[in-house]
Amino acid sequence: MMPANKGLSLPLFPLALRRIHGVKTVSSGAVNRTIPQPEFSATLRRFQEEAVRERASMLAVVRGLWRSEGFSTTFGKYRLPENTLNDPLVPRESYGISHVGYGAASTEHVLFDIDRLHETAQSKCVPEYRGCMYEGIGSILRIYEPGLFKNMCGFLGLIPRNAPDGPDKTGFFAKFMSGFDADQQRLITHGYGRLIAFSNLSVYKAVAEAMTLPQSRVCAASMGVAFACAMMNSQDMPKLLENSAIDAPPE
Repeated sequence: MMPANKGLSLPLFPLALRRIHGVKTVSSGAVNRTIPQPEFSATLRRFQEEAVRERASMLAVVRGLWRSEGFSTTFGKYRLPENTLNDPLVPRESYGISHVGYGAASTEHVLFDIDRLHETAQSKCVPEYRGCMYEGIGSILRIYEPGLFKNMCGFLGLIPRNAPDGPDKTGFFAKFMSGFDADQQRLITHGYGRLIAFSNLSVYKAVAEAMTLPQSRVCAASMGVAFACAMMNSQDMPKLLENSAIDAPPE
């Protein structure tokens, strides 16, 4: 919660509902079946067009992003040989978020197999957006940790209710992380941080948890927390920015 004397406090109940709403919105984009390539590109175009029509509403823009992410997770879970993210008919504005969702789903699809994840990044992704796929890996690492948040994700349909646990978390997934280069590790940690935000009620608790990670991971995880909190609380972002110390143009 923000300091009350700034007029920026956010009540706890709406904060909790926004987290649940975010997970449900991502889930609402999923269709749990194979998706022919033309349907994939056409659906992402539709989500983008709907968001553009309501571009003055941050809620509508975020809804479009999250539905695109959910749809892309289906694309990654139920694959057809023809399926690829490197499709010129997919709107460029959707590249980032679709790669995040696809990366998360690919991690589930290959059961955290590092070699297969690298192969997927090379063969299925737009080269300039491969990093977003690695960020998706981080989100699924967090979701698959045993605990209340994993149970909630199963209840809301984001993952199977009987989903197995993810990789060994010792040393912040040291064994798993060793299969990735430094920049990929940073992106994975950023994606992990996004889900730290979703699994904590307040930004303060989320940042406090990020601070407990190994020192080399704190910055990327905290940036992920900030990004997710901005998405979840998009309707309040104009007020937060207007009252912040950040120098920025009014628009």
